Amino acid sequence: MSPRRSFLAAVLLGLLALGAAALAQAQLQGDTYAPVVDSEAYLLQGLRLAAGEDIAEGVYFQAPLYPLLLGTALRLAGVPGSTVAERIEDLPPEVLAQATAVGRTLNVLLGLVLVWLVWRLGRRLFGHASGLWAALLAALYGSLLFYQAHLLKVSLSLLFLPWAILALVRAWQSARPRTFTWVGLALGLGGLVRGNMHLAVPLALVALLIHGWTAGQLRRALWRCTAVGAGVALAIAPVVVRNSLVAGYPVLSTAAGGTAFYLCNHEGNTTGLVQALPTNRQVPRHEFGDWEQGAE
Repeated sequence: MSPRRSFLAAVLLGLLALGAAALAQAQLQGDTYAPVVDSEAYLLQGLRLAAGEDIAEGVYFQAPLYPLLLGTALRLAGVPGSTVAERIEDLPPEVLAQATAVGRTLNVLLGLVLVWLVWRLGRRLFGHASGLWAALLAALYGSLLFYQAHLLKVSLSLLFLPWAILALVRAWQSARPRTFTWVGLALGLGGLVRGNMHLAVPLALVALLIHGWTAGQLRRALWRCTAVGAGVALAIAPVVVRNSLVAGYPVLSTAAGGTAFYLCNHEGNTTGLVQALPTNRQVPRHEFGDWEQGAE
């Protein structure tokens, strides 16, 4: 496919994806999707950032990248921030409506980036036709369009795995080990959206070492692993330093690992399902303190 036809295909694909997202948003506009649970927490954290404060007073209890991005979008859009609201009921209706609209728009834009990444990755691995069909399916996938109406991190978290694979393909074809830094950067940022993506880092390093060992290129594999590690460190270092200074001891991206485990395994929980304890008031800004009090 010529560069001109490839460009035209990308433009048409983007317009189709934007049209599908706009249609889905219009259909969902009449429904009341008030931010609750996680989306309420993200919105309130974003409004703190829009007011000029950090998204949390203490250690980050939830993965911070989506509320940071949402808060930045709210601030750029001129939505009035708030540092005192504990629930969305505390917000003026017009502020809630503006913030929800900005969040939905942000999610639509993230969805367009996902379609572009799927197109690039499919084209690189399987050819132009496969890339277009894969991107078309992503653009019209109902679940993705549905979740764009919710202020949840789904629209952001889906970007990092295809980005990491695309970066890996490009780095693998390059003779420069430092290009693997982009792989680590994608995985590190992905871990700031969903903590379980941190597990992909050691798996990637082990895979690189095994390949280098079997191919007789262990030294090159070590340099590649170093580049991946540098990318991860570059992505998570600001959050690690910030959390560790606030807590007074080393903390990675969030402080919710222990509570997430305890939530499903505490004494009296015979189901293994999530069971909120009485000490947890389900108020986002007090969640860390409520869990700490329950543990004590």
